[in-house]
Amino acid sequence: MEILKVNQKVEVARRGEPEFYPALIQDVAGDAICITVPYLHGIPLILVPGDWVDVRVIECDATYHFTSMVLGRRRDKIPLYALSVPGEVKRVQRRHFVRLETLLEVRYAPLVDGDGEPVFRIARAIDISGGGMRLVTDQPLDVGDRLLLRFTLDLGERQLDFETLGRVVRRDEQEAAPVKTRYRYGIEFLGLSMHEQDQIVRYIFRRMAEQRKLR
Repeated sequence: MEILKVNQKVEVARRGEPEFYPALIQDVAGDAICITVPYLHGIPLILVPGDWVDVRVIECDATYHFTSMVLGRRRDKIPLYALSVPGEVKRVQRRHFVRLETLLEVRYAPLVDGDGEPVFRIARAIDISGGGMRLVTDQPLDVGDRLLLRFTLDLGERQLDFETLGRVVRRDEQEAAPVKTRYRYGIEFLGLSMHEQDQIVRYIFRRMAEQRKLR
């Protein structure tokens, strides 16, 4: 199965639970897929043989979903979970990744090792999708940096508060300003549930509909 390959990023959730935990495929054998122990917010997903998990693989044009059973734990240089090879993989168009240009206040804190409290700064998102956002800030960041993100979306009848992890996947051109230099970063959301992605998409299509009415 071409989408299941070594070093492929996957997201894993215990069946019936909303939180997806990022992991990496480490080996694809005839009878099993071995993945790293999934972590979310620094907490591992503890699985035992016989558990069923929902797995999704996010590609550029679609998301692939399948269900596997946990076969057990294996160890190479690091601990791994062995999952059964899926009998069926469903392909879902990446509707979640429709992008909306916007201006949204975001509080973010770079993650640091240790138990220190996160230090939040204010930034602006200039676009958003179900998979990430483009962030403008005056703080230099590196590709690969992980951030704790907090933002609020207005759905009209209510406001939804989000807190999620993000990873810097791209650094765009910097903007020279009179006082401060501003940087643009492509941020990938980590660990959003499908429900949370759906809520972001709902916000995006609502705003798009409002913009069409104003034309």
